[in-house]
Amino acid sequence: MSVSGPTFSALPDAPSLATGGLASADLEAAIVRIARRLDNIDAQSFLSEYAFAMCEEMSADFFMVGRLNPYSNIMRTLRFIADGELADGFIYSLDGTPCANTITGGVCIHPDNVARDYPHDKELHDLGINSYAGASLEGATGTKLGVLVAMWRTPLHNVEFVKGLLESSRRRVSSVIETVETVQRYSWAITHAFGGVWDWDLRTGGTVISEELRWVIGAQKRGQGPYDLTQIENAIHPEDRGRHVEALKRHLNEGVPYDLRLRLRDNSGVYRWHLSRGAAIRDANGKPERMIGGFCDVHDMVVSLEKAPRN
Repeated sequence: MSVSGPTFSALPDAPSLATGGLASADLEAAIVRIARRLDNIDAQSFLSEYAFAMCEEMSADFFMVGRLNPYSNIMRTLRFIADGELADGFIYSLDGTPCANTITGGVCIHPDNVARDYPHDKELHDLGINSYAGASLEGATGTKLGVLVAMWRTPLHNVEFVKGLLESSRRRVSSVIETVETVQRYSWAITHAFGGVWDWDLRTGGTVISEELRWVIGAQKRGQGPYDLTQIENAIHPEDRGRHVEALKRHLNEGVPYDLRLRLRDNSGVYRWHLSRGAAIRDANGKPERMIGGFCDVHDMVVSLEKAPRN
């Protein structure tokens, strides 16, 4: 799904330049170079260009923008730069990783021997990582969105420079991620004129459910989840669930449009006919990352058609 819309003026948040002298000048110059490189770039390209720019300014071997499942400790990479190339994304658990401390502590830096400090982090050992610098990303309401992470195979010496560069852009990147996800979600809803919308993270399993859909299916939870697709599927009539599951599989695996009519139990316990549609958002390799869908109540129309005289 291609999303057009906002471009992002990339001037980062001003950091606190407490180091003074040459270090401050180097940091200011790096921030300006990144801002110029990313100024007014389109939403689709922002994270990739940002990751490349940060990797180059820090001379990092690896740089990653990670998106946290809001209801678990699973992270997926939105962008991953390895040795100057855009690499395939992956998912991982925060357990036993420095990212677990980053997501709760704001900024986490290990200038040397990080793999020794986290012996159960397989990726650190497999990639030969020696030093790590991470910063947490927060949404507009304070929710934990994910992390920015730079890694090196050698010890890190310019700690204050790296810390300042990460801190300078945390708010901007968080805003981009939230804006892009919201635009994708609700532009789809507007296009299809659906009231109840769901947004399923296929890599980590988390699902965002719109307020309208929560009301339709009688979900009492408000604010943050946890939600998953099962809570929606439980509201689907038992006779229709099989068709729903099969349609999802065919859409994700074969690209067949997900478009069917089914019965959905409303908040009063009554089943009503809905049109259910959705579309996967895929990565550069065509692998589905998220799927956005929704329901449109067509019960009255279906009932009227059933009652209409047949010639």
